[in-house]
Amino acid sequence: MGKWPEHKIYVYIALIIGVFFIFLTPPFQSPDEDSHFKKSYQVANGHFYPVAHDGKLGNYFPKQMLDYIKEKIAYRSKLDKKYSYSEMLLEQYDNMDYTKKNFQEYSTSNIIPITYIAPASGIIFSKLVAHIFDLDMISTVYMLYFARIFSLILSVILTTIAIKKTPVMKKTFLVVALIPMCVFLNSMVSYDNVLIPLSLLSLAMILDITYVKKKIEKKDIIVLSLIGTVLLNVKTVYFFMYLLMFGIPFKKFGLKKDKIKIALKIIGIVLLLTLIFKFPLIIQKVSSSDANAKKQIAFVLSHPIKYMSILLNNIEYQRLFYLNTTVGTFGLIDTYLPISVIVFIYINIFVTALVDGSSDKIKVDKVIKILSVVYVMICAISIYTALYVTWTPQVFKKIGSNEITGVQGRYFLPLVMPLLLVFSNSKIKDNYFFRIVRENYLLLPILFLVLSLNIVLIRFWI
Repeated sequence: MGKWPEHKIYVYIALIIGVFFIFLTPPFQSPDEDSHFKKSYQVANGHFYPVAHDGKLGNYFPKQMLDYIKEKIAYRSKLDKKYSYSEMLLEQYDNMDYTKKNFQEYSTSNIIPITYIAPASGIIFSKLVAHIFDLDMISTVYMLYFARIFSLILSVILTTIAIKKTPVMKKTFLVVALIPMCVFLNSMVSYDNVLIPLSLLSLAMILDITYVKKKIEKKDIIVLSLIGTVLLNVKTVYFFMYLLMFGIPFKKFGLKKDKIKIALKIIGIVLLLTLIFKFPLIIQKVSSSDANAKKQIAFVLSHPIKYMSILLNNIEYQRLFYLNTTVGTFGLIDTYLPISVIVFIYINIFVTALVDGSSDKIKVDKVIKILSVVYVMICAISIYTALYVTWTPQVFKKIGSNEITGVQGRYFLPLVMPLLLVFSNSKIKDNYFFRIVRENYLLLPILFLVLSLNIVLIRFWI
């Protein structure tokens, strides 16, 4: 396997481990999978946008589906609750009543529909299979497994392209893509399995344009615009990845003024597509409930020093939780890897980056490194601030709380690879230890993934 290119290695490992995650993880035992599945279900049925009902945005779902999902997410933190083979099998053959429907709000209702093209396609395919084989069961869990499979396939395709395209630190890209949390999320119904691969792909494209291509091409502009549209509309902070484009040499654009033209073109396409996708939501009249958010914003702006103190204190006090949930926390954020394994995952990531970055023929220049660090800092601060403004007031029922709640480590996964670019250097010389690492760099990632599967197996089945 050591002679195979990194992108092919990724395909085999990610698909094999991903399929195990799909079927070892019980229904709706991953972060926000209930909301993501609901959106996917609506997109699969041609309902691309929510409807307004009593001043709220949501959709109508079969009551039986809502009851089933509510039952499953109630397993959160019930560590002794087990899932059985008979339960898994019988739930797939459970005929669902589609006549009784209830309206429900859900957190992903206003996410642009293109984000859910993979799981929605899986649900459509599941119905097609049922029709071809004359199957009666179109149960919730039956559709969910197909949605997961299609989500995994798309995420693997996007990540494979990113690993193949990057001209630098391919092994590091691979190791980051094989972080247990990445593979787990890629196997579930979630927009994380779109955001993480697209973040890797946009970074790889920017690096490819910077160090390999003679000139930026039209297809690059189109692809970067499409990726940017998804990033901007799903998790706006990740759109700041495009700051790295300022590190691309002017000669790649032709004339100096062409760099500005192309930047404006990408921004224009992104804004136009955003307007098209968001227009159906804009015209709906829905009551606003962001009064507390506005007050919280006013607090942050009027007390910037105090807020920075709150931010730094929360990072310090909750650092173990963030470190855990970034690389290896499964289920509904209640299934943890041993701390010793978490430590070695981080050590392996940084050692791989150090070895990979020093042995690459192409070295990342200082401008790209600085822009990468700036991107990581902007994103990290924005993630905390967004949740401090929108979610924290709802939890603590007050303005100006000293705690920030709702932040999870998985939000930082798109920041890992840009941060690791700083390890690209020519000052550290090759040595025997580095050669050993390069020849065996896959052993630990595979071991971590196998251990993760065993943890999930023990947590939910044994």
